Amino acid sequence: HLLEERAPAPGAFDDRTRALLEEMAVDVSFALDNFDRKAALAEWAGRYEATVRASGQLLLDRDLATGDMKVAGDALRILGWREDELSGDAGLWTAIVHPEDRARFAAEIARAGRDGLPFHLQYRVRRRDGETLVVQDDGYAVRDAAGHVARMVGFVADITERKLADDRIRSQLEELRRWHTAMLGREVRVLQLKREVNEALAAAGRPPRYESPRAGREEAARV
Repeated sequence: HLLEERAPAPGAFDDRTRALLEEMAVDVSFALDNFDRKAALAEWAGRYEATVRASGQLLLDRDLATGDMKVAGDALRILGWREDELSGDAGLWTAIVHPEDRARFAAEIARAGRDGLPFHLQYRVRRRDGETLVVQDDGYAVRDAAGHVARMVGFVADITERKLADDRIRSQLEELRRWHTAMLGREVRVLQLKREVNEALAAAGRPPRYESPRAGREEAARV
């Protein structure tokens, strides 16, 4: 060990110098350890960023104390904005939320931050080119050492195509329901007209022209 105790020799460091060197050695050791941690953290952050990008989603990390927010992921591809253009004040993200959805969005974020409960939101956002997207925002609370909600982390996915497909299916089902209702109404009206014709013929002492639905069902049952 370079600083181990040994008999003084000509040119050797005195006690004061040795103490200073020992202190410097501790500082260097701490710096190296801290550098290793920072390097590991940077490597982990890089992998995490790559994972978020590969998922096709965005990561929103809101600091509730400062109101700052960090955006990670491929924001340029999804929204036309760079991540650094949307990072900083959380109001930058709120500004791209559709005006009709902002109040609901803000209220849900405030509730989640207050209660520490997850939130699952669908709302519209505006791309840089003016196109409107529908996104799914799934957020979760991150608590500090004291158990208080310190941050809200949300994963945002573009679900515009899925939403449009759902709307098309819903529209088709509604059209089918209307058609079914119309056909049932038509059948009921036809049966009603047949019954009225039979009643008019019966009043004139003539045999019915149309078989009653009940008689037809009974005949089919016998067959």
